[in-house]
Amino acid sequence: MEEKRDYLSAFHSEKEVGKWFEYKPGYSEPMQMLLHNTIDNTFEFVIDTRNKKDFYTESTIDYCTLRIKELRHGLCSQLIEPIKDIKTAKQFVDNAIKDKDLNQEEHVNYDEFSKHIQLQNEQQLKEEQLLKTENIKKAGYVQGVCECVAIVDNTKLGKKLLSEMKVTQDMAKQYADPKTYESLEKTVFAPKPVQEQKQSRKR
Repeated sequence: MEEKRDYLSAFHSEKEVGKWFEYKPGYSEPMQMLLHNTIDNTFEFVIDTRNKKDFYTESTIDYCTLRIKELRHGLCSQLIEPIKDIKTAKQFVDNAIKDKDLNQEEHVNYDEFSKHIQLQNEQQLKEEQLLKTENIKKAGYVQGVCECVAIVDNTKLGKKLLSEMKVTQDMAKQYADPKTYESLEKTVFAPKPVQEQKQSRKR
């Protein structure tokens, strides 16, 4: 049986350890909280939802922050932000807890949990930025090919160019400028006439 933790407040004592629960302080959006016991301490993980305006598009972006507190000593980590969403933040916390629980003899502190979660977040942000960069490059490549095809006054030659440059209709639809794609729908991506389709089947 686990020893009584006298340093816990009444609020924390009534909560089930190891299960996320919602807490609404009254002055902000509901927060997601989790209590986790180690050998000699209890940690409080708090996920808060916030939003900010994108500098370029002026659209509102939702994101999460995470704070970790040692309840025994009242020590608190700096905010870890921005985290993509609540689901991602919870996964980061779960991963950190599982990693530290592999060694029960080690007396961990909030800083170790914080570093573990921060590394996960930095890695994900790096991967997302890399994917974004690759998509920008791909969009530029596809748009360039589609523009060349659009000015070729020969459907057969246009299709050959698309094939050689390995640009499919799905790629053009996803990455090319809508107006460019629209013009290709009337030529290289236009449906074959019914008669031509029948003749193709006979061959």
